[in-house]
Amino acid sequence: MANTSWLQKLKNLIGTPAASLSADIAAIPTTAQRGTDSAMLAANGALEATLTAIKGATWSDETLESIVTKIEALSTAGTYLEQIPDTDISLAAIDATLTADPPSADAANKVVDIDVSSGKTYVLRSLLINITSLGAASKLTFKLWTMLGTAVTQVDSVDVSATGIQNLFDLFGVQEVFGDGIWVTVQSDTGSDAALVGTYKYAQAST
Repeated sequence: MANTSWLQKLKNLIGTPAASLSADIAAIPTTAQRGTDSAMLAANGALEATLTAIKGATWSDETLESIVTKIEALSTAGTYLEQIPDTDISLAAIDATLTADPPSADAANKVVDIDVSSGKTYVLRSLLINITSLGAASKLTFKLWTMLGTAVTQVDSVDVSATGIQNLFDLFGVQEVFGDGIWVTVQSDTGSDAALVGTYKYAQAST
């Protein structure tokens, strides 16, 4: 009754219906609720502090999308972006016939395959191969191709007559190869059962 009398007095003073005023009072957060809200505010503050530290002092309105765009823009003319990971090679049926020059060489004969792409130029950084079997062949012939002007051109050729590991320098006497397209093919002198495995790595830049 005392509470009702108190509400009635408030009603008389401010003209608010007692039932409505009672509901408003009930909506006031309890001490426990206020404690929970304070913990949430503290957690939010800690999260904001972490994000601020990650963003750094010069952050404005960058998004992940804009960051990716800016990274891609770093590939300006003459700036090479490295290929990661390497490209693996596995040929199990190397034959004696190259039915077409790169980039349309047979899959059985492709060792390195870096095709022409508008606005791009490349450098072959490394090539490692392991000739695991000569099969019926007595040797394998490796050919290096690149773009001279607008034509795909064979620029070097070497015969290898033993199994084992060869690198780019072993084969062609160069540390790297530059070009708007770069290919290495392999052929046996007979049969179609020679095999090799390997890996190569290249970088690309915008022209």
